[in-house]
Amino acid sequence: MTAALFLSMLVNGAIFAVGPFLLDRRVLPLFSPHALLNLMMPIRPERPDPEEEQPDTLEELPKLEIIPLEMDTEPPPPPEITPPELKMPEMEPPPQTPPSPLPDQKTSDMPDLEIALKPLKTASVPIAANVHPTVAEKSETTRGAPTDVENRVYGIGEVDSAPRALGQALPPYPRVARRRGIEGWVKVRFLITKDGKVRNLSVIEESPAGVFHKTVLRTVPEWRFRPARKQGEPVDVWVEQTINFKLDQ
Repeated sequence: MTAALFLSMLVNGAIFAVGPFLLDRRVLPLFSPHALLNLMMPIRPERPDPEEEQPDTLEELPKLEIIPLEMDTEPPPPPEITPPELKMPEMEPPPQTPPSPLPDQKTSDMPDLEIALKPLKTASVPIAANVHPTVAEKSETTRGAPTDVENRVYGIGEVDSAPRALGQALPPYPRVARRRGIEGWVKVRFLITKDGKVRNLSVIEESPAGVFHKTVLRTVPEWRFRPARKQGEPVDVWVEQTINFKLDQ
């Protein structure tokens, strides 16, 4: 387009330059009015055909095709890790020491106590109310049968060997009585069975009243005896015992 404009200006300049010569009568008839008009008009540049498109100066880049990658929806499982096996050192068991023998509870640190048992005849002493009835009936029904020795209940004067105390402790002194300087005694009656245990304990008399009987009733049932014997067999026997409480004991 710039070249066409330059060409048009060049032609117009040439016309103006030769114009005076063209007005000469000898030259003017050679040009028709239309020809002069055409010479006076500037030359228009030719327009390009709209159908013809100018090629782009920039080269078109090729289109890149994007290929989507298929991803697994679930992540792969982690590799299994097996822990190493730990071997524990073998420990030698400590040497076992044999247990020391336990002392005999019946005779340990407890001296044998000789309790003076008063002779008691079963015929002259009434049986306490807390004695089991079947024992009393058996004693009455078998009194005359020497062959049924073990089933009888004897008095202390009817046995061949009296029962012997085995390491029982004395009843503890009441604190109130010791603090007040009170002394006294309690007389009890109980049955020593053929296995050496105390049964049917009862208080016959005490002095002063209501001071020492509770500690006696708690302690005497724990006493144990070597049972009385009749014709070489252990038998049940009734005994009476007076327990004294003195401050100097």
